[in-house]
Amino acid sequence: MLSLLGWLDGLSALITVVSGCIFGAFFIYKGRQLKATLLSVAGCVLISAGLMFLGYMVDFITILITSHNLDNSNGLVDILNFMWLAPLLIFTMYVSSELLAPEKKWIFFGVFFAVGVIYEITLFMFPTVSFYGVPPIDGEELYDNYIDLLSPAGFCFLIALVCSVIFTGFGFVRKSIVSSGVIRKKFLYLSIGVWFWCGFGFVEIFLDAGYFVFLVRIGMVTALLFLYRGLKPVTF
Repeated sequence: MLSLLGWLDGLSALITVVSGCIFGAFFIYKGRQLKATLLSVAGCVLISAGLMFLGYMVDFITILITSHNLDNSNGLVDILNFMWLAPLLIFTMYVSSELLAPEKKWIFFGVFFAVGVIYEITLFMFPTVSFYGVPPIDGEELYDNYIDLLSPAGFCFLIALVCSVIFTGFGFVRKSIVSSGVIRKKFLYLSIGVWFWCGFGFVEIFLDAGYFVFLVRIGMVTALLFLYRGLKPVTF
């Protein structure tokens, strides 16, 4: 039977996945309707961000159905979670470079695409050494593993994350300062969304939030809302 922590962990993961997919699908639909490629890619950003909790959600549903945790002997939960990190960073860099430095868009995109491919290869080749954590009490708690920064996948993740934060986080802040009117408000929303996602994501990936995990996930859903507001065209 799931403990209180297990319910908080599972429900918050479910909310994060569903909200990311709903917002993202809406953006993709509107992007295709308006023939706006950037809007469709932004939808992929939101979906990838939400799916980073897919492993926890599947583990939660598995416990509800079978009263046992998902078999993670081959790192399945971690793969389901972190396989979406590379698409998230690649799509984010595409959107960010289009908004901040369109003339250098393909350079940034190409670099992050290469790092993302290397990350995915190392993740699937060495899933059991890329993460660490204490096994949960079967049927009562969810898996709560952390990425090992000394592993090949962890090293690629750290490089991509730092570069993304520097370029995207500070870039949107700068744009919000030098812009005015609606554009300024849009970049302000984007900067808040990026910093919320990175801040709460850092806690999620590297720290044990315990019973505060629900607040961390709510913070990440709030980040999705800010990103949605920042990317949403004025016309809808």
